[in-house]
Amino acid sequence: MEKILLFIFLFLVQLSKSQSINSASHTGIDVTKGIISINSKSYYLEDIVTGCCSKGIYVACADASGHTLFRKNLNVNFDSFKKIIKTKDKGIIVIGNSPTTCDVAGSKDFIAKLDTNGNLLYRGSVSSAWSYEYISDIIEYQDSTLYMISDSLLIIYSKGGQYLSEIAHGLNTANSIFALANGHLLLNGKLNNALTNLEYDPVNFTVVSQQSTTFSLSKFEQSANGTILALSTSGELVSFNSNLGLISIGSGLVNSGIRISDFITRNDSLFVAGYVPTMEVPLYGILDLSFNVLSASQPSYRRVKPTGISMTNENKINVITTGASSVFSNFTFCGLYQFPIDGGFNSKSDIGIVAMNGINSTMSPSSYYYSLATNLDVVIKNFGADTVKSFYLNKYNTGGYCFNLFHKFYQVTIAPGSTINVQTGRSEFSTFYVEPGKPAPMNTKTEICLFTTVPNSGNDIEINNDAFCDSVLFTVTGIKENKLDDESVSVFPNPFHSSFHLQSAYKIIAIKLVNTLNVLLKDQLIENQETEFNYENLPNGIYFLKIETEKGTVLKKIVKD
Repeated sequence: MEKILLFIFLFLVQLSKSQSINSASHTGIDVTKGIISINSKSYYLEDIVTGCCSKGIYVACADASGHTLFRKNLNVNFDSFKKIIKTKDKGIIVIGNSPTTCDVAGSKDFIAKLDTNGNLLYRGSVSSAWSYEYISDIIEYQDSTLYMISDSLLIIYSKGGQYLSEIAHGLNTANSIFALANGHLLLNGKLNNALTNLEYDPVNFTVVSQQSTTFSLSKFEQSANGTILALSTSGELVSFNSNLGLISIGSGLVNSGIRISDFITRNDSLFVAGYVPTMEVPLYGILDLSFNVLSASQPSYRRVKPTGISMTNENKINVITTGASSVFSNFTFCGLYQFPIDGGFNSKSDIGIVAMNGINSTMSPSSYYYSLATNLDVVIKNFGADTVKSFYLNKYNTGGYCFNLFHKFYQVTIAPGSTINVQTGRSEFSTFYVEPGKPAPMNTKTEICLFTTVPNSGNDIEINNDAFCDSVLFTVTGIKENKLDDESVSVFPNPFHSSFHLQSAYKIIAIKLVNTLNVLLKDQLIENQETEFNYENLPNGIYFLKIETEKGTVLKKIVKD
């Protein structure tokens, strides 16, 4: 155990001059994956929930100081990304999945290209001659054509995004594709249910060679000496010779509990980003081609998992991460870190939420939705060693029908160890959906979760204390219905012991009985002006009876004693 911990200590590097994403669209369910660098700028993918039934892929751009220059929404509902690559003409290619509806029916894979300023050059569904295809990977070939692989096909597009041709590549399923220095393609997938590396000649459309392997591979690169370096889907580094023969496996990393997320090669070195799953500690390291550690050290970060790495023309490393809080671990936060190749991590900022309270929390109707609005009084604590002078407060709610954004900048001073109260201002924090014909909600409690980000426009070294969740009671301010005069409908006796009589001046269409938690207990058609109900087995308490007549609705409070 001591040897394992010593290896981890030697392998983890501290990331200097780090910068977290600081964006107006930052939410609590962000995921990052894939990053490229073009000149001094970096481009990466974000998967962000942006509103009610609205989620999509954003291509974000950061400058040499880590500041976000823009985010480009690819503008299709509920996208999910797969890969981002740079082209020879300094364009940006993205592939992903684009379901046609919120329930992901009829999903299609898409390809899109942007320029370095975020302008969309083209976007379309990836199709073969017969159908839409599910794409596993994409590369740009030597002549700038684009090669994509599905489970059965190699699909070729022009650099302008036009379909050119396709051919069966020979595998049963395909994981990844890479353009070798000799002009051939390297594919990894399954052939007759056995994992296989396959070298393919795209000019003559023939298989040059194939080798069985035990690795499902997600990425390839080739070093200057011709060694093929690869990353497995389980986080292992693997190397092959030009004949696809296995050279070495980075088993020491895996045996030490380290999972590599991404890597890049420069000359005879590998620059890797990964994490220790059990300790939830991110890592960055430099290795030689035999996977020996050349430099490393340990950060103080926790619950941060790198998902991509790139290097700018200024030899600056960029690492994107997805971080999670134990308060609501299913929801994640994006992070971007920039530092020199040999840099060290020096941030001391650490803030979080310790309490919150709703002020004047109300629920008002709008069509079939109820808007839940409040002003939250939030207690922020500085857990770190630096004085905090600014931060963002963000919201993700676990209740309600839609995801409503809240992202607000605060410029305040919080000394180390001190707390400060800030208010969100009155804002809609959730919505509550009511199906047609269902009873309108009474007062309801909804859980709201807030989290802090980017103290002092930098990284927060401890994500685990950023978030705080609490249930807020919202009071109904009105019901958007054609209300009748309350006296037009009578309920007697009230309170009642076992039964009550309902009588109306107009024909009663239906009644709905709910308890104080808005649980529907009875939903019954009447088609009469009066009727009697027996609720002898109903527990004693307060209930609400919604009576729908031919002229409108009435809401009656009834009591069983």
